[in-house]
Parts: sequence; C-alpha cells; structure tokens
Amino acid sequence: MKKKLQMKEVGISTDNQIIFDHFSYVLEHKKNVCLIGQTNIGKTLLLKAIADEVIYSGLIIKRNPCQFLFQILDLVGTIDELIHFQELTSEHQQLIFEYLKLTHLNYSYSELNLKFKLKVSILVKVLQFPTFFFVDDILQSFKTQEKVELLTLLQAFHITLFYVTSNIEDTLLFPYCIVMGKNGILMEGKTVNVLKQEKIMHKLGFSLPFIIDLSLQLKSYEMINDIFLNEQELIEQLWKSN
Repeated sequence: MKKKLQMKEVGISTDNQIIFDHFSYVLEHKKNVCLIGQTNIGKTLLLKAIADEVIYSGLIIKRNPCQFLFQILDLVGTIDELIHFQELTSEHQQLIFEYLKLTHLNYSYSELNLKFKLKVSILVKVLQFPTFFFVDDILQSFKTQEKVELLTLLQAFHITLFYVTSNIEDTLLFPYCIVMGKNGILMEGKTVNVLKQEKIMHKLGFSLPFIIDLSLQLKSYEMINDIFLNEQELIEQLWKSN
C-alpha cells in the first residue's frame, strides 16, 4: 500500500470566526511539498490539526508515523546523548557527521548557538524515523545551502517533508507548491507553474522570487525559452543562447 496522509475538508474556527476551511490534500511519500499563504491564514494551525493539537472539522487520516517541529526543542545533554549516536548504523553516523559538520559530539546542547540547536532538534525528530516530517517556518537562520543539506538528509532517511513557510524564496527548493487561502487551496502544482501565476501571487501579497521574475523578463525578450528555479541553470542557458 502506498504511504500517504489524507486531509479532507479540514477547517478551523475560533470564537465563531472561520480561520480556514475546505482544505483537502493527499500527501504522498517521497514527494516533498512547500505550503505558503498570507499571514494569519492558518498555516501553523493546519500543522497543529494534523498533530492533533487543536480542534478541527473535517477528516485527517494518518496511517504512517509523523513528526512535527514548530520550534527549537528545549533539550538537556550532549549531542551524542540526545541523538543516541552509538546506537546508529555506520551509514547513519556518517550522515549525522556530514549534517552537523562536527568532528566530535561532546558539545553540551545548552552551549550550542541557535542554528546548531535547530539542527540537533531536527535530528532528534529525524532519528525517530517518521514517514512524514511537518516543519513550521523555523529555518529563517538557515542559508539556502543549509536548507538543501536538510532536504538531502531527509531524502537519505526516506522521510517526506511538508514545509510551511512565509518566505516565497523557500518554494524554489521544492518540486511542488501549495498556496493556501481562507477557503482551502487557492493554487497547487509544480512550483514553477504556480509561480508563473504572477498576477495571482501579487494579489496575494507575494513578490516573485528574483530568479523567477528575471526568467519571466528574459523570456518576454525571447532570450530564453523556459522558466528557471536555479540561478546556475539560468546562467548556463544564457551562455548556450549566446
């Protein structure tokens, strides 16, 4: 049976006010998704509904293990103790080393900076080997390359990421994008196709990512024939065109 998580007509109301409703989506294993929406549309509440932390209407069907990360965890101990490093396979140990970029794991969690605390918090969740990992918008301190490293780590552990963000640039890291509105999903599809809807995105208050905006402009001048999510790929295409 294919691993998936189903959301059917999910809605949340507070004090007789509808935050959002009619949210329906089937999250499939190994298909990372980025969800974006206007401030206060209920993105975090959606994750909390999936985590059974808030009351909601509709139906959420979870048949596979899920983990959630809404904030940096408050932990005590060394990194080695927190992630039970000695219990991991040599392959997993290598993945952890590469992700943390540490030569040893004796650091006390309380002495780490915020970025390393976040990485350890992620690892604590990852090493519970969920099928689906739901992460709220907490990677602001990460550079793009660090976000790519996280996606690579999750892929190695066969974990599907459902990432909620308010940063339009983050959508470029995902093959699939959902735009959330008060009445459920406003748009969804391949990220490049969603971001092509310039007028709709602007109406929602989002400026297009620089690389998408530049691609659209170059395409309008017939300098390129496609839209690019990656700066290096765009540069290579321009060189070929010349």
